[in-house]
Amino acid sequence: MKPGREIHSHNHADNALPASNKPRYAMWLWLVCQLALCILLVTQIFNGLRPNNDFLALLPKDEQRPWVQQTIEAAAGSLEQRMVFVIKANSKAQALDAAKSWQQTLTGLEHVELVTPEQSQRAYYQGLFPYRGQLLDADAKNWLEQQQADKLTTRVLTQLYNPFAGVTAGELEQDPWLLFRHYMQQGFADNQFELVDNLLYLNQTAANDNAEQLAHYTLIQAKLNVGAYTQAAQQTINAINAQAEQQQAARNIDIWRQGVAFYVVEAASSAKSEVSIIGGGSLLGVILLILLVFKSVRPLLLCLTSISIGVISAAGITVLLFGEIHSFTLVIGASLIGVSVDYAFHYLSYRACNSNHWHSVKAAAHLRPVLLLGLISSVLAYSALLWANFPGLNQVAVFSSAGLIASLITVLVLYPQLSQASAKHKPIKLANGLLHLVQGYQQSKVAWAVIALMTLGSVVGISKLNFDDDIRLLQSAPQWLKQQELQIAKLTGVSQSQQWLVLNGESQAQLRQAEQTLAPKLNELKQQGVISDFSGVYQLLPSETELKHNQQLISKLYREQASALTAKIGLRPNAYAPYQALDWHALAELAPHTPYLWGKLESGRAYSIITLSGVTDVAPLVKLTELANSDTITTSLNNSGLSNSGSQLDIAYVSRADEISALLGDYREFTLYMLAIAYGLVLLLLTMRYSFKDAICILAAPLLAGIFALALPGLFSMPANLFNVVALLLIFGIGIDYSLFLRFHLNQAHATLAVLLAGITTLLSFGLMGLSSNHAIASFGLTIAGGILASWVLAPVFSQYLHTRHHAVQNSTGDSQ
Repeated sequence: MKPGREIHSHNHADNALPASNKPRYAMWLWLVCQLALCILLVTQIFNGLRPNNDFLALLPKDEQRPWVQQTIEAAAGSLEQRMVFVIKANSKAQALDAAKSWQQTLTGLEHVELVTPEQSQRAYYQGLFPYRGQLLDADAKNWLEQQQADKLTTRVLTQLYNPFAGVTAGELEQDPWLLFRHYMQQGFADNQFELVDNLLYLNQTAANDNAEQLAHYTLIQAKLNVGAYTQAAQQTINAINAQAEQQQAARNIDIWRQGVAFYVVEAASSAKSEVSIIGGGSLLGVILLILLVFKSVRPLLLCLTSISIGVISAAGITVLLFGEIHSFTLVIGASLIGVSVDYAFHYLSYRACNSNHWHSVKAAAHLRPVLLLGLISSVLAYSALLWANFPGLNQVAVFSSAGLIASLITVLVLYPQLSQASAKHKPIKLANGLLHLVQGYQQSKVAWAVIALMTLGSVVGISKLNFDDDIRLLQSAPQWLKQQELQIAKLTGVSQSQQWLVLNGESQAQLRQAEQTLAPKLNELKQQGVISDFSGVYQLLPSETELKHNQQLISKLYREQASALTAKIGLRPNAYAPYQALDWHALAELAPHTPYLWGKLESGRAYSIITLSGVTDVAPLVKLTELANSDTITTSLNNSGLSNSGSQLDIAYVSRADEISALLGDYREFTLYMLAIAYGLVLLLLTMRYSFKDAICILAAPLLAGIFALALPGLFSMPANLFNVVALLLIFGIGIDYSLFLRFHLNQAHATLAVLLAGITTLLSFGLMGLSSNHAIASFGLTIAGGILASWVLAPVFSQYLHTRHHAVQNSTGDSQ
């Protein structure tokens, strides 16, 4: 028998054999299952299901410190709704006019609430003025402690004679030394903006076209009344962006934007675009390839059916298990089109090359063992991701595994019922030509030259390989948005840093006392250059000990100086406000108007966050958190009456980016370990069916291809990360399919054709992922593309060394179809 010739032993009567009822029942049962999944997805979409665009939702939770995780989630809930806008103009009048117009625009948008300076002042006054009898600015406190109350009187008189101060008789009666006014002014001392026409305004020299000129800024704050990740919020942000672009062009101004919601919208837009490119490109490639090779509509419709069912099943099962689906999963899953169609190509190639004596049900039964073995190997590779407590990888594993399983079931159950007629076009010449080409390649020096080059490249690349799991490299926020955030932070002095000291305690009073105790230590670190600055709620609302001390100073001031002040200003002040403990429920209204993060967890415990800026060394900060159980903090709390045997104070240094980066590194090592286990399990599985030498030859191609793919970043002097390692699992799962199919159908033309078509579509799918703006997705796709290309050229070489003791049986059963 000549290599590549298909031998057929069935008689022509086989064409007339009717399909049994059992396969038909299986087909209808499978279609009912798909209908149920479709109904589930449509129902969920009508109920508001949308892809989750929160990058942090992909990442592991902090299980060792659940209170830290709860605090971060609570703080994120308040942060994600905040929006800040800065308008940059060429003149003061232009800046103020543009700001008023922008306020009107925001007011007209759904789900947006303006936070005006007037509202903020009212919130501060209503929230804090009742406690004015215990609030002092630094100067007033220092003068009273130094027995220099006369300086307070002088300060009041200076304000009274200032026509722009706006002091009223009512204010003097309730706060004769204007202590609350100065206390509030101190709180906003770092804010460069001044109040002009009820707008926050600033003029400052700015660089423009390599020259410096005076720029004029106005600051506008707003908040969303819906979650930043909801569809309603994303529609609102799209409207804001459109209006901003329009007004910038019409008024010759810049409207800078800052807020979590803007990043969410950019991520959603990017994901949608990339799903379209990757999924659409893969689908178009599949369509063109099928029409080019099989020249028939039926194979095309069959492929589209299995792809559609695979995607529907993947999405349905993912939503069923996780309650949502992430846009990251959809982008990675879009490549499923190029992988799941492999099973269709095996069936269609077999049908096209065996069309003279075709029996669809028997053909499916003949292909089933190798396709199932390939599926099991692929699912084993994906399943390794399930062992990691990593939500993003878990979703990708479930989505991909479910899609592949559904695609194979469709090929084995639906295809035989929908393709009982033999193929009209027979690409046997193409298949035989490919087989002869592969056989020539197997026996040529080119094959060994390719292996030598790959081996050399692998050695060089691995030796130069450098891992960098920094999470900041994996996020794909547009540069313009990052730049605007930096500009706003520079102008406002409010850091967007997520390097925090997180405090958790029984009450806010306990936490403020702890913050005040930590403040001197933080000032020391600031002087040492460990941090550039820090801020906490205690700077606005001192500890209970401090408040009581202030109240004693103010009480003494009233007793000793009230008569003298009355003689000078002609008004008799009301009695000073007595001490009262801060009512945190009443002060909750202040939260949206402050840059500080504090509140209460569902457990009832309180939290506060000290924001750190410019961290240069983590070690001193970690050491500082050990004070939580030290004598310093405990003594301070005991002295203030805020600690007892049952009240626990927890303090932790949190740098989300650094901690997540460390986790990614841990999971990278874990994934490599799981990959080794997957190879071992598949080797065991193969040795149960074949000889040990056969098993080694089957695994050799995907193993060497994986090593080569991992070496690619090193060869191009690029850092590798967790997603390069995750890609090795897929290279293993896909690459072993090629080896298995060539093992089962040695020297058969349809096998060579199927492997070629499968390789082209897989390379197309994952190659397109390399165009992603997300570094994680791009590195994932390019690594797989390199590995699959290597598997493609290595599998035929190792297949010729497989034992052939069953070769005659393979031919007599395989070719007879």
